[in-house]
Amino acid sequence: MFPYSIQIYFCENMLKLLPLNHFYDVLNNEGDYFDNSFALCSGQIASVWGNYDKFLRLCNKIEYKRRKFSHIIEQCNQIPQEKICEYLKYWLREQIEDIDPESSNVSPLIHVFNLLFGTINDNKCFYDKDKFSKFNFPLKKKLFDYGENLESINNLGKDLKDLNGSFYCTYITDGIKLYNEKILADACINEKCDYYDELNKFKNKYNEYRESIIKKCGYILPCLKNSTTKYEEPCSPVEDNDGYLINVDKEVSEYADGHHGVSVSMIITPIILVLGITFVLFILYKFTPLGSLLRCRIIEEKKVGYNNHEGTNHMLHDSEEISSNFNKEQYSIKYHSKENS
Repeated sequence: MFPYSIQIYFCENMLKLLPLNHFYDVLNNEGDYFDNSFALCSGQIASVWGNYDKFLRLCNKIEYKRRKFSHIIEQCNQIPQEKICEYLKYWLREQIEDIDPESSNVSPLIHVFNLLFGTINDNKCFYDKDKFSKFNFPLKKKLFDYGENLESINNLGKDLKDLNGSFYCTYITDGIKLYNEKILADACINEKCDYYDELNKFKNKYNEYRESIIKKCGYILPCLKNSTTKYEEPCSPVEDNDGYLINVDKEVSEYADGHHGVSVSMIITPIILVLGITFVLFILYKFTPLGSLLRCRIIEEKKVGYNNHEGTNHMLHDSEEISSNFNKEQYSIKYHSKENS
């Protein structure tokens, strides 16, 4: 198989094509940003508090992005208007988390955001302090992203049985595993749980699109668990040999039979195996002592072959000279006739 780092690289590149992740990329793009001290931010961000430079830069970036927001929307036209504000707030909170969520500069930064994005496309957009002041924001955002991307993957309108599509199916499976892990470990069943909303939204989206995604991926996806170790309806799981949870729904079974039971993993595994072996052999040849020994051996064999070739040519040359000299010799052959008696 491919090294894990290469698999992650392929997967991340595929996921960047989804609307939510593309929106994040556009907002994070520094290529169209020039660092300039806008008056609004200079009057809000205080230098006496920690990470002043970072918060000032983030504030300036927010103001600049607001000025260019119409262009951002043009680049991200696959996002429904009603979701833009929510995406913005998750993005902003992640930027704050990367600097210092406990800094006193967070409040003035949020104030600037509310002033700038209070109305976008006739929709109100205000930062929700209560929602984002809870702990476990990285987990909240991860679950949120899984839910939104799951919906986008379902809406791609194509099968996911090729190599590129398989990364989407793997991503969804990872989201299911995370959900099951958290629902069992933390018993996150009400709003007292920091990430209850995101967990619940993911559950609802998965239950809504599960059957459709199974058909697109070409194999059975795991079931969601609940806090009592049972499974969410309409999933009816049994344990298979590999420990995956299988839905025995008749329609799904008929779909798999109609495609001769061939999954994407069965198709790509030999390809990945061959490429993986080739990659490993290349690394061994180029960067290890084994490669040096092999190259020396090849050179020696070439030398031996060259010497044998030269020896053969020399022998042929000598034989040609002997033959030539032999042909040049003068021979006098006399015949003695018998006298007639």
